Amino acid sequence: MKRASGYTIMEILILIALIGIFSAAFISFFSGILRSERQARFTIKTEADVSALRTFLKKELQSIGFGISADYLKTNPGNCSASAVISGNNTKLCYLSLASRQTKWAGCWWMIDSSGIVFTNATSRFGGLCPALNDREIRDHMCLFLDNNRLRKENGIFRCNDTSQARTSVVFYLDRGNPSYPSDFLVKLFWSNSSTNTPDKSCHPYLQRSTLQLETNDNNQPVISCVLDFRIKYIDKSGNPLNTLSPSLQDLAGIRVCLIVQAGGRGTIRYQESLTYSERCGGETITLSGDYQFYPFKVIEEEVSLPNLRGWGN
Repeated sequence: MKRASGYTIMEILILIALIGIFSAAFISFFSGILRSERQARFTIKTEADVSALRTFLKKELQSIGFGISADYLKTNPGNCSASAVISGNNTKLCYLSLASRQTKWAGCWWMIDSSGIVFTNATSRFGGLCPALNDREIRDHMCLFLDNNRLRKENGIFRCNDTSQARTSVVFYLDRGNPSYPSDFLVKLFWSNSSTNTPDKSCHPYLQRSTLQLETNDNNQPVISCVLDFRIKYIDKSGNPLNTLSPSLQDLAGIRVCLIVQAGGRGTIRYQESLTYSERCGGETITLSGDYQFYPFKVIEEEVSLPNLRGWGN
């Protein structure tokens, strides 16, 4: 006697079970690929971020003292101050620079010779060739006029095209309107873990709002996220790293930025139990506790010379 056409309940249940098993295996395999791809992408992004950070720090900190007159060529250990070209401590670096703002022509400068001829080969912070002082884009903006001894002429801030005010001068672009010099050009580099920071979900849960911040009068921006530790060292003329800024600018040879940042997503193995700075950053060992050990971290140390301050200071 022939069986009726179709499948029995048992056969259908077995088929459903087999489909479920294969689907679960496929989903697990596919999820593993996605996790690996996300991890690889995050690692590549982090390496690129670290490389960009090094370039940024070098370019940014070498601008310290750009366009700053002799009145402010001094240090102020401890507190941030617009009365000194460099101030702060081992957790916050504050400095004066006309090249750090986000305005289009920040970083531009010109020379005026004894005949009143103006010339420049300079580029702005963003790489654009600086225009002529009588160019309509900037002629009604404000510029700072310094003499060869870095002293301001009488009322040394004029409209950029008012070159008759000061011959044999170096001219620095300030801004449109009526900027306050030098307080509007105070820059702060510091570590922040504020609740107002935009969280980065790729970081360890406790580091999602932990960033290195650069704050200027017209902008407050994160430089890099997932920051575990940050400190500043001041390099003296003998090459020694100091926690405290010297009272004399002449004793300062450079600045070393020391930080530890997350360099990848959470893994299934322990990467390291501790991280150690070099002697140039104090030689301290940072112990990683709990699940921090399952995240890769990178120690970054960047030492920067201060070309704008060479040969100046109290």
